[in-house]
Amino acid sequence: WQYCTDNYPGNTPKSNCVIRMKFDEKHMRLSRPVAQGETLTLVLLSAESLPCTIDFAELEPVPAPITIDDITDADKLMYDGEGDIADWIAQNEGKALYVPEGRYETQKRIYLRSSNGTRLYGAGMWYTEIYYAASSENINTYDKRGIEASKDNLVVDGFYFNTVNRQRYYQQQDSKQVGKAFMGSWGNNSVIRNCWAEHFECGAWIADYSGNNSKNLLVEHCRFRNNYADGINCCKASTNHTVRYCSFRNNGDDDIASWSTGNTCSGIEFAYCTAENNWRASSLAFFGGKDNRAHHIAIFDGLECGARVNADFTGTGFRGTTTLEDISIFHCGCQGGSKGQKGDFWGNAQGALNIGGAQNYSVTDVHLKYISVSDSRGNAFFIKAGNGKNLEGLRMEDITIDGAEGYGIYYSGATGNVYYCNIRISNCSKGDETAHMPAYVITECGTGLEEEALKPITINADSLIYDITGRLIAIGHKPAENGVFIVKNGSRTEKIFIQ
Repeated sequence: WQYCTDNYPGNTPKSNCVIRMKFDEKHMRLSRPVAQGETLTLVLLSAESLPCTIDFAELEPVPAPITIDDITDADKLMYDGEGDIADWIAQNEGKALYVPEGRYETQKRIYLRSSNGTRLYGAGMWYTEIYYAASSENINTYDKRGIEASKDNLVVDGFYFNTVNRQRYYQQQDSKQVGKAFMGSWGNNSVIRNCWAEHFECGAWIADYSGNNSKNLLVEHCRFRNNYADGINCCKASTNHTVRYCSFRNNGDDDIASWSTGNTCSGIEFAYCTAENNWRASSLAFFGGKDNRAHHIAIFDGLECGARVNADFTGTGFRGTTTLEDISIFHCGCQGGSKGQKGDFWGNAQGALNIGGAQNYSVTDVHLKYISVSDSRGNAFFIKAGNGKNLEGLRMEDITIDGAEGYGIYYSGATGNVYYCNIRISNCSKGDETAHMPAYVITECGTGLEEEALKPITINADSLIYDITGRLIAIGHKPAENGVFIVKNGSRTEKIFIQ
């Protein structure tokens, strides 16, 4: 469990606070496969004073281990178990390093900072474990975990990374970070593949703090679970990174995120991932950036947002287009209330999908396509602007909302423009949507998505205003009543809400 009375949770039990991290996981490899039709039974072998609750069990086929003979690199070396594995890796950077099946403890952080082209291979996530045993509760050892890398053409493939750590920060001091499984810039053209990381501060935090570039990183077929903050965050100056075919579960901050702090992140792609049981923030997030994209993502049971694109954090803001496409969000969002009982970490309401800027910069050109939100615990969509920050160029196409303990679409101080097409809303306890905010222009599409329609339509001296039945009611000025009207400016005709 994690207990939080301020910003950051720790593992010291407290009362009257936010309590999260609902469960932990154990995994094991059975001695043989479970046959079709066979029953797997879990048995409590000893009497326990506390109840034992099993949330879920998963079974999967385990592939055969990778052996040294499967490594074809001419410069391969195999770890023989002698000496600390972190030292052995440091002494042999630049080569293909194979770590056979087994559990290897280390008291040190592993660094890949001396040579390009280090390739680190394990026997597979079910076979080779690197366990960081240094205490995160000791001032001298709190950060001795994870892999930090800044060179080019690196490969880490086939490992389970675990740690003794049970908290996000040393003594809840955000300047004393206890270590990510993967951190640093990872240079150019590096690969992280077939790795499982849990119990770290973050699964991965990729950022070019060293100025050595952070470009074209590929992260695929990995699992980031039971970490105390982000699953993966492509941060400062990350460029053209791809995260695909990955699993995220039970993380304590954004599962899959990109934050443009210091320098813009661009060309980031998140694809074909699942995210489950996130217990703080969201499962998918973009905070600024240029031409970033997420697609084919399934999000389940987040305690706060399912996905968000907003200006909650300082940074370089948005440029180009941010695209969310083929995203399914199930049972996310929350309603506001007393801190620790309802809402997010501060008791605030959060939508299953949050879009908007009210803090640090305007949110521009966010394109949502083929988005489904089901069974939201609060408002399905929360669209916000304010404090002089606009929401411009929002495009929503083929949106399905089915079930919300709130509104289908809730607009809060939304200033700017949105273009929408084929929105289907049903089974929301408070209705399809709230009234649109002043100065917010909402345009419904016709047969296609014309770029011209993204430009706000203005009422001028030649504008013809029709009611929804086509009756001309005003020329050159707003109608007397609020509502949906047809506005004709020369050859352009749009159906919009006017207030």
